This record gives sequence, C-alpha cells and structure tokens, in this order.
Amino acid sequence: MSKIKFLTLLSVVLAIINLALIGFFLLGPADGKKKPEPKKYILKQLNLDKEQVAQYDVLIEAHQKERIVLNKKIMELRNQLYPIALKDGDVSKKDQMLVQLDVVHQDLERLHLAHFEALKKICRADQIQQFEALVDELTRLFVGKRHKNKH
Repeated sequence: MSKIKFLTLLSVVLAIINLALIGFFLLGPADGKKKPEPKKYILKQLNLDKEQVAQYDVLIEAHQKERIVLNKKIMELRNQLYPIALKDGDVSKKDQMLVQLDVVHQDLERLHLAHFEALKKICRADQIQQFEALVDELTRLFVGKRHKNKH
C-alpha cells in the first residue's frame, strides 16, 4: 500500500471517528434531563475540602486556558481545511490538513485526561472510590456544555 493511500485511508477513518464523537456530544442523551454544572457535581461527588477545592480551581483555570488554545487551533485548521477540500480539490493538502486536525484533537483528549489525572492526585485515599465512580460519568457530565445549534 502506498504512503498516499495509507494516509488517505487513515484520514478518512479518523475523520469518521471524529464525526461520530462530535455527533455524540452534540446530540447527547435524549432523556431531556438537565445536566448539572460539572464543577458543582464533581465537588459534591468527591466531597472535596476547602484546600482541595482551591487546588481544583487552579487545575480548572489551567485546563480552560489550554483548552481554549487547542479549540482555537481546531477552528483555524477547519477554516483552512474546507476551502482546500471543497474549492481547491487538492487531495494531498486535504489529507495533510486532516492529519494536523487529528493531532490537535488527540492533544485535546490528552489535555482532558491529564486534567482528571491531576484531579485524582488531589483526592485523599478515602475519596478514590468516589473518583473512580465519577469516571464512568465524565463523558455524560460534559455533554451539556456543548452548544446545540442546528443549521
């Protein structure tokens, strides 16, 4: 398999995965229940003390700053991708842009994981079980933060 075919196939697969994830987050659960604010919910579930809350606030601030930078990069890449893919029709440039976009999406997921790994580190031993129970809810917890605008 040639390098171009491999990169094209990889880009298509990653684009499909990204679209599926975006669809999942935009559509969210259809149960109609209002989602709690993530920070309040996490504080309640973990029962963090004042010192831990202060540490968590620092984590949130740093996470949001980095997340904003990555989200801006994603939008910049998208703004470059669509004209290249839909107007120019340059397949090699399109594939390069998709690979770059996939890398930034992966960086964003790594950022989210690192954020929660850091949260786990500030938990006391008696809070770890509550944290592990919270892990199963993380995806659903942040779905409500997405805007549900329809075209």
